[in-house]
Amino acid sequence: MGLIEVKPRSFVYLLQPKPVAIIVSIDSSGKPNGMSAAWLTPTSRDPPLLAVA
Repeated sequence: MGLIEVKPRSFVYLLQPKPVAIIVSIDSSGKPNGMSAAWLTPTSRDPPLLAVA
């Protein structure tokens, strides 16, 4: 595979990981917490688990 020319206005799309997930939890006092995660990978089917970074 050779080099591919990327137009200057298009290169930003190569820098953005996709998809991005929103991870949400609630602490013991009921306060919601959230974060965005650009890296996810399945780690188990039973029980269903994801690794998040």
